[in-house]
Amino acid sequence: MNKEDNALLLEQLRWRMAEYAHISWSNWMKYLFTKGKLNKSGSFTIDKKSVERWQRQMQIDFYDLSEEERISDFTEVDNILKVQKYLMGGS
Repeated sequence: MNKEDNALLLEQLRWRMAEYAHISWSNWMKYLFTKGKLNKSGSFTIDKKSVERWQRQMQIDFYDLSEEERISDFTEVDNILKVQKYLMGGS
């Protein structure tokens, strides 16, 4: 593969990964908005249980997460690898 082919592949990967990042973020936001309430002011309040869980998860290392908590991270990686595999000619 020459430099031009590599550059084209990298640009395609960049676009597909950006598309995936947006989809992932969008799905997270849809989920997040199920975890609270929209206030009359237009602000949003997240339930205490979710806040406590996410604050704990933010503060600890990946390896200290429970096996169940790691599943979503592995799912995210698997989705990223699918995009890369697709662009590399896999199915």
